[in-house]
Formats: sequence, structure tokens, C-alpha cells
Amino acid sequence: MEDRHRDVGLFRYSLVRQAGDPELSKADRGALVRALAAMDHAGPDRRRVRNGRSTLDRGIRPWP
Repeated sequence: MEDRHRDVGLFRYSLVRQAGDPELSKADRGALVRALAAMDHAGPDRRRVRNGRSTLDRGIRPWP
């Protein structure tokens, strides 16, 4: 189970990392997050998943 949690965490991090770039403007970050939320992604188990905008925003929030 521990491996599954790690894999899910790494997957989520891989989605939001680009949007966490401090050099992005708020408008650019918002556009990127909206684009990510609109797409399906191959999850850690290779099934197609979609993450909502609020989920992605929560993943970015801890970064300065």
C-alpha cells in the first residue's frame, strides 16, 4: 500500500510541478491549470484519470 501512495503522490506532483513555477504570471498559471484540468492523464496504474481544477490548485498552493 505504501508504494501505491508514493506513486499517486508522484503522479500528482508531476501534474502540478510545471504550474508551480514562480516565474509564471497568475494569468499564465491559471491558463495552464485550466488546460491540465481539461485533459485526461495516464495515472500511476496507466488508467485514464482527470483531476479537477480545485484539486490541482490545492497541489500548487503550498509553493511560494
